[in-house]
Amino acid sequence: MKTTNFKFSILNSQFHLSPKRLIQPHAAGAEALRNQGCPLAWSFSRWLLLLVTFGCLSGPGSAAEFQSVDIVMKLPPGTTTVLEPGRSYEVAGYGRQFSYHEAHDSGRFVYRRIQGDFDITVQVSSITHERGFEANAGLMARASLEPDAMHAQTIVANNPEPYYFCDAFMFAVRFRPRGMLAHDDSDKAGFQYFCHKPYQTPPSVKKWRRDFPHTWVRLKREGNRYSGYFRERGAEWILLGEREVDLGPEPFVGLALAANPERKPDGRAVARFDHLAGFPAEDPAARPAFPLKVSENRRYLVDSGGKPFLVVGDTAWSLIAQLNEADIAQYLDDRQRRGFNSIIVNLIEHKYASKAPAKIDGVAPFLKPGYLTQPNPAYFDYAHRAVAEANKRGITVWLCPAYLGAHGGDEGFFKEIKAAGPAALRSYGRFVGERFKDLPNIVWMPGGDYALPEAERWTGNELAEGLREGGARQIMTAHGGQTSAIETFGEQPWLEVDNVYRYQPDLWRPLRANYPKLPVRPFVLIETTYEGEHKATPELIRRLAWWAMLSGACGQFYGNNPMWHFDGPGLHPVDTPWQEALDSAGSRDMARLGMFFNGQPWPQLVPDVDDKLVSAGRGNGATQVTAAHTPGHRLALFYIPADVQGPRELTLNLTAFPGPVTAHWFNPAKDAALIAHGPAMPNQDGQRLRTPGDNGTGTNDWVLVLEGGIGK
Repeated sequence: MKTTNFKFSILNSQFHLSPKRLIQPHAAGAEALRNQGCPLAWSFSRWLLLLVTFGCLSGPGSAAEFQSVDIVMKLPPGTTTVLEPGRSYEVAGYGRQFSYHEAHDSGRFVYRRIQGDFDITVQVSSITHERGFEANAGLMARASLEPDAMHAQTIVANNPEPYYFCDAFMFAVRFRPRGMLAHDDSDKAGFQYFCHKPYQTPPSVKKWRRDFPHTWVRLKREGNRYSGYFRERGAEWILLGEREVDLGPEPFVGLALAANPERKPDGRAVARFDHLAGFPAEDPAARPAFPLKVSENRRYLVDSGGKPFLVVGDTAWSLIAQLNEADIAQYLDDRQRRGFNSIIVNLIEHKYASKAPAKIDGVAPFLKPGYLTQPNPAYFDYAHRAVAEANKRGITVWLCPAYLGAHGGDEGFFKEIKAAGPAALRSYGRFVGERFKDLPNIVWMPGGDYALPEAERWTGNELAEGLREGGARQIMTAHGGQTSAIETFGEQPWLEVDNVYRYQPDLWRPLRANYPKLPVRPFVLIETTYEGEHKATPELIRRLAWWAMLSGACGQFYGNNPMWHFDGPGLHPVDTPWQEALDSAGSRDMARLGMFFNGQPWPQLVPDVDDKLVSAGRGNGATQVTAAHTPGHRLALFYIPADVQGPRELTLNLTAFPGPVTAHWFNPAKDAALIAHGPAMPNQDGQRLRTPGDNGTGTNDWVLVLEGGIGK
């Protein structure tokens, strides 16, 4: 009989594990990883060896492809510690500086090779030097790893002297290979630097400005033109400079650190880099082939090739109206790298953007305010580019063409739509359908936070008909007001995907209730409590999402404040800039959830709506255990919410399993190895087990993985 294979994806790393195959670490490879500063850990069970190399083994476009080198070093080697693969690093090293006319290149470089154009950003969270000297860190692209090779870099210094009326940021370019010794002037040495000069006179006391950890640098390539930028605390990017330099078709690109540009290189510097974004991700051939469609059994979505598509969603309502193109790229790159493949976006924004209804540069969606029949092509061209950027990254955009607003109030366009009438709305729908029909990554989503009276359902029907008349053939759902799509608009031929939208502590109830509805439609958790609102804890955010995935949903959307409005007007106060919120606990937990389920046969899961698998200890309300299993019960998954009383005890009914049952615990809150639960259990009722306790975050929610009939 064929054995069952576990396949886990952790931060784009895929581990294929079979109960009949023991995976031994490759000694040379393990040593190489240790040299990169990568921790290694192995976890054993009776049949499972799970290799956990957090921050070290990754798929294309992430940490496995980063390498480190010390350029012109005769001192102890530097180190690179991977804090989060492809995203956060601590780099330590010596050296003097790159791009300096009085010394050869020297420093620590953590790099990948990139073909074509790129736009890379990183937060330089800290720079320290063990002797208090100056050090600098940032982004660099090099033609080669040879000393004094041509390169371009954007850097920030930690404790600089007030030279040249500059502050702490510099863009430097070596535009021809260095062929001379030290003390050459810049023209002969072939380098040029650009720095930010906020001062009119040399500052006698004031140091160069830097604002760790809110300091960001950016390096961009367009053909052979490289440009450097900086910003602080989420402000607009400031251009430092740009220059043509030929670094070849596939330069070495990454993080650079130099310890002592003005003193002997006898001290060690350490820099922390976070939110690294812009590196090309996975092989485009591995991305879903849009458009999406409904599966044959109507339980989930598939791409155009029939491959199941698990919705791992984020809410980016104000993306088009609030963000410029560089910020859109930063956001999409981050979401793509974490495995998010779907985002909710308003095509037009009535309130929740800084210049609403205009976008951030003042361009309005309509030539005459509120006139749906007079759309502004410039606005919708920009929106088209934003959706196209998501398409390039394999991300679907669940696009709300005309957000209605809560209770039909001033948050949305309901009043303007009602005043304009059905014909005007259909005309607008035709325009939008025509303009966006070529983008296959759209899921249309009429409505918007309004539980419409039946007499107002024409606002969805007319818009949907207009979209179809304009040529839009992408699938459709709808967004209600704590109502499902069907509850909001009724049974409509254009409504192909249903959803659940509720804010309630026992969310599993409406989720379970949706599964047996007829006619069958795939459904997602479209909205529930957002992170950063209503005093939501990370455990609550996890609980709602895991409940959805084990109650029959084909995906779920997570929300974060301030990320949904990108620091524009919102509903709840928040101090964190949206760029920092990208790395929130909820964001990491949702990425982990998506990777877990993408490693399981999730389309086969059937929710245990009658609680047959848990005989006792299932809880109730906010502590309800949810479970789902594959046909034949060869695999079953359980989410056990946290309980303030500590570890939870469950009694399981395993009579439906085809043989002895093995159990493992998956941590939904941290990247960690599976924990084996003792020997196999007999396939009988009354089997007791206890959750492992604290999951490392001060709470105790866990996921239980059961396999039955191994070897049969």
